[in-house]
Amino acid sequence: MSPLSVVAGKLKDTKDKIKTWRKIKSEDERRRNEEIISKVNEIDLKAEEETPPIVVMMERKDLLKELTEVEAKRLLDLKQKSRCKWALEGDENSGYFHGIINRNLRKQRISGININGIWTDDPDKVKTEFFNHFSSKFKERNPNRPQFISSKFKKLSNQDQSSLEVEISFEEVKSTVWKCGADKAPGPDGFTFEFIKK
Repeated sequence: MSPLSVVAGKLKDTKDKIKTWRKIKSEDERRRNEEIISKVNEIDLKAEEETPPIVVMMERKDLLKELTEVEAKRLLDLKQKSRCKWALEGDENSGYFHGIINRNLRKQRISGININGIWTDDPDKVKTEFFNHFSSKFKERNPNRPQFISSKFKKLSNQDQSSLEVEISFEEVKSTVWKCGADKAPGPDGFTFEFIKK
């Protein structure tokens, strides 16, 4: 079994575990969210009847702060889900996508051309004219090209040549990954560089 397939298997297992954990965590957060909102509403109702003590108002402030944090986590989760969804479904064949392609094709279509002052829309004549025009443009006029052999040209040393064929080291891979942005390039599996770095 190749090392890459082992890593892929481990990532898949990790993803499954994270999904299960995230489902439980999301349910807990939703429940806590409802509790906070109900407590804040309760404090607000009491405040309408009489001025609440400072301790109760501080508790309300802490509850609202916690609610903001829970909401921020939920938004972060949605952001990650949307990235994964776009990576998987972003280029799917939708009606909108096909409409854009058809419109572009209509704009770029050549219905006919002017050949020696005569308009023609016969596809065979149009193709032949295009072929003749571009084949004359791309013909090699001077087949006797000079040879690029000279002692003045820079060459790779034998050491540099052999280094091109050396196996990639762990340090090279690590330095390349560390140069990438933390939230960049999520693949279809949804793992970001931040996850890979950690």
